[in-house]
Amino acid sequence: MARTSMTMQAYIQRSTVGKDAYRNPLPPSWSALSTTSARFWSTSSQEIIDNKTVIVENLTGLMPLGTDITSSDRLEKITDRNGTTLFAGELEVLSVQRINTHLEVIVRKAE
Repeated sequence: MARTSMTMQAYIQRSTVGKDAYRNPLPPSWSALSTTSARFWSTSSQEIIDNKTVIVENLTGLMPLGTDITSSDRLEKITDRNGTTLFAGELEVLSVQRINTHLEVIVRKAE
């Protein structure tokens, strides 16, 4: 995949988990890791109704090889080249797969 088609910016966050005085894990603290070129599109969406309505959307994206991202990370937001936010919120990274010329990333967004 040509890098020229990666016209979006993905803001990657990584969790740091500490322990309290009793060695119990604390809630994760998310901090900015990096910003990288990307290309994302919506692949599926479903509505779940169980006492409240939740819309779950799956996004597929492409990132350059060598991007530091794992399935335990999340994306803060995805913007276009002008800085307009296209996708925002807790974008959970489900999988990262290495293809010959790029990384393929599957992300879940819940509202």
